[in-house]
Amino acid sequence: MSDPDWAGATRLLVAAPQLSAAHAVLATAARAFPDDARPWIAQAELAALADDYIAARQAMQHAALRKPATLPACLTDDADVALRLAQLWVSVDPHHRPSRFWLTRCLERFAWFVPPVPSGYSAESYAAAVAPTLARLAAAPRHAADALSFWTNWLDPSDGPELRGEVLLSQAGAHRPAHWGAVRLLERQRVTRDAARAEDALGLLPLFADDGAFGALRFRLDDGDVVSRDQLNSAVEINWLAARLGLGRDATPLLVDIGAGYGRLAHRFLQAFPSARALALDAVPGTSAMAELYLAARGCAGRVETAGPSRLLAPLPEGAPRIATNINSWSEAPMASIRAWLELLGAARMDWLLLATHDATAVTLESDGPGQPMLPAVQAAGWVLDDDRPRFASEAGWGCQMWLFRRG
Repeated sequence: MSDPDWAGATRLLVAAPQLSAAHAVLATAARAFPDDARPWIAQAELAALADDYIAARQAMQHAALRKPATLPACLTDDADVALRLAQLWVSVDPHHRPSRFWLTRCLERFAWFVPPVPSGYSAESYAAAVAPTLARLAAAPRHAADALSFWTNWLDPSDGPELRGEVLLSQAGAHRPAHWGAVRLLERQRVTRDAARAEDALGLLPLFADDGAFGALRFRLDDGDVVSRDQLNSAVEINWLAARLGLGRDATPLLVDIGAGYGRLAHRFLQAFPSARALALDAVPGTSAMAELYLAARGCAGRVETAGPSRLLAPLPEGAPRIATNINSWSEAPMASIRAWLELLGAARMDWLLLATHDATAVTLESDGPGQPMLPAVQAAGWVLDDDRPRFASEAGWGCQMWLFRRG
């Protein structure tokens, strides 16, 4: 069996449609070409056409083992299937850069997708721009909070110019099959936009309108409104925090954002409270370097510092109340790191802790065993639960859960 034979035969059988025969051809091709990912991708496509996401994911896992340099096009021209396969591939292998570029290319096939705005950086110029920050971070004292589980391998600073790390994954709904596909993905954006509008007491949604720079994915809804997950998530998180703490736009709080990533929440917090100050802290040097560049481009320089965990050992900037936030990163960290962060927060005498977890189970990610419940550790460190809720009611039971603690 040659390469053109199996691909052509599969197309003919799919068009027939004789899917069981097509599966047999692809199984033969996978055995004949053990280092080729394409037969597995084609099998995943057939499963996605049948909405069999378990089989599709299994096929994509086999494909991911081959680690192709570039991802081939799907066997059909079905844009929705291509999108679902791209989301599958990213969820199977989130650190594989070509798969994330492929996801963007698939999204660009839909009229409602508003493409990211190029940052203007090449991989080389970006690496040069963040080199001084990386050198400064490398010289900083190490701390137990630097321990990582999920992002250990995300150390390449050239990954930052267009992608903003995890944003591409979460905004595309790559982790939940219930939202795969163009119609369902767009409906998710509309539902969350309406929810964010309903509780936008501070009027943050217009302020947080996203220009798409640095890789943000935006979606044009049926009424013409353009939204991004950065905008919607930030508006909900900050409005809820302000409502619980009684903060107005003229407040002067200090934000300590743990696991700050590219600086999303720090940027939006400083927009919401023009007199606030912030620390954007992260255990991954590459993300801190990206955050420093991003926050400077957003006009936040002078009001925010980027650093690692050891920054909390030094005196903090002025600001009250002192609010620590952790948005999802502890769901991707081991318990040892979380306990170290909690010790630092206690020594820094923070007043509030806003913790957001991947779901209501609120478990850690351990590299050598099952996840551990993190809430008991937070409460053992002296924090008292004030309130909790899903970020969006439509995600209750499976989506991001927010927990607000006050210092005991």
